[in-house]
Amino acid sequence: SSVTDSTPKTTVGTPAYIAPEVFSGDKYEGEPADVWSCGVALYTMLVGAYPFQDPDHPSSAPRMVQRIIRGQYSIPPEISLSPACLDMLGRMFVRDPAQRITLAQLRQHPWFLVNLPRECQGAGELLQCEPPRQTEADILAIITAARTRSAAAVAAAAAKMQHLDSQEFNEEEHLAEMMEGDGYLE
Repeated sequence: SSVTDSTPKTTVGTPAYIAPEVFSGDKYEGEPADVWSCGVALYTMLVGAYPFQDPDHPSSAPRMVQRIIRGQYSIPPEISLSPACLDMLGRMFVRDPAQRITLAQLRQHPWFLVNLPRECQGAGELLQCEPPRQTEADILAIITAARTRSAAAVAAAAAKMQHLDSQEFNEEEHLAEMMEGDGYLE
C-alpha cells in the first residue's frame, strides 16, 4: 500500500554524500544511492577529502552539488591508489544508478576481496534474517495512530510495540488487545 511504500522520495543527509539522482526530486532506488554514499565514505577515508568538493571553493555547497550531479571528481596526484581501487571507486560513482555497481557486485570486486579473511568471503549469503516481528497490520496501526492521535496516544502505541522484543511476547494476546481497541484503534 502507499502507506508502507518505502521507496525514498526525499533529499536527506549531508550533501557531500548524496547521490546525483537524489537531487532530481523524483523517486529513486535506495540501494544505488547507498552505494554512491559508500563510495564517498571510502574516497574520504583514502584521500582525506570529499570527492566532489570544488578544490577552488571548498566551502561552496552549491558547487559541490553541481560536481555531484556531473559526477566530477578526481584523485589528487600525490595520492597513490591501486588500479583495482580506482576501478571500484569509478564504478561506485557512475551517474546512472542503473549502471552503478551493486552491493552484490561490490562484495565480489577484486579490490574489496584483497586481504579479506577467507571466513568473511561470501558472508552476506550466509546471513539468516529473522522473521518479521511486526505484521503489516501492526505497522499500519502505528502509522494510523501517528497520523490521528495525540503524542500521548502515539507513545502508548509505540510502548505496546516494545513488547515485541520481550521473551514473554504472545502474538495472539497482542492481536486480541489490538482488535479490542486497546490503544491502537478506536
